[in-house]
Amino acid sequence: MKKDIVLSETIDKNGTKHQIIKTTCDRCGGLGGHPMWDHTGYTCFKCGGSGRMEAKQKIYTPEHEAKLEKQRQKRAEKKREKAIEENKAKLEKIGYGQDKIFLVIGDTFKIKDELKKAGARFNNQIKGWFFTEKPELWETVELETSELVWYNTLGQVFLKDAHLVSEYVEGERRKVEPQSEYVGKEGDQIEIELEFIASFFLESNHFLYNSSFINKMKDDTGNIFIWKTSKDLKDEINENGRITLKGRIKEHNLYRDEKQTILTRCRIQKEKGSH
Repeated sequence: MKKDIVLSETIDKNGTKHQIIKTTCDRCGGLGGHPMWDHTGYTCFKCGGSGRMEAKQKIYTPEHEAKLEKQRQKRAEKKREKAIEENKAKLEKIGYGQDKIFLVIGDTFKIKDELKKAGARFNNQIKGWFFTEKPELWETVELETSELVWYNTLGQVFLKDAHLVSEYVEGERRKVEPQSEYVGKEGDQIEIELEFIASFFLESNHFLYNSSFINKMKDDTGNIFIWKTSKDLKDEINENGRITLKGRIKEHNLYRDEKQTILTRCRIQKEKGSH
């Protein structure tokens, strides 16, 4: 590779050299052209086929480079401080302003008004009601807020998608909640109200019409139900994250040490007064 050639140079008061150089073309890599451009002409339009181009560059003195680096660090620190303040306000708003939150376990549907009155919040990310401080009246499981958020390269905080935290949340639930058991027998007809946990998209043969969702739910005693269908049930649940299904028990399955009741041929039972 040819060396860069300095065509002109000026030096400012900081000792910085401002140069115009002849260097290797950054589009064709010095080749002057490429077969992939045959449809528009082989020759590289940036260098005209010479493989060389003119470019500007700055060469700082060590002292000035150190000064610039210090300025860059100062700007970066201000951005970090701003991000910290914005993150704090954002996390406080959603109830994640502390290291832990306390997710209420068990059947919360029947006591949702009581929980709300006591200061609990419902969160679609963790699919349940939670307190920012441990309550005395209800059994809870502790969740680390650090497991529920992520930070981009600018240091800004965001909530993780529900499907990314569902395994963590369910794992913490299982530490204190009764373990899932099989329900009914294969072939049994069943109508049951369930709490939606998560849905997982499956694509078959790369055709959308063959695609389906694995919907994971649980009943009031913690038993897990699975329904594989073309419907994403997160679009069908009510405001409390629940859905009533009428269908058939297809089989029982053990997945990662979790007993699951697999449903098939289900119909969604609409609430009275809904359309």
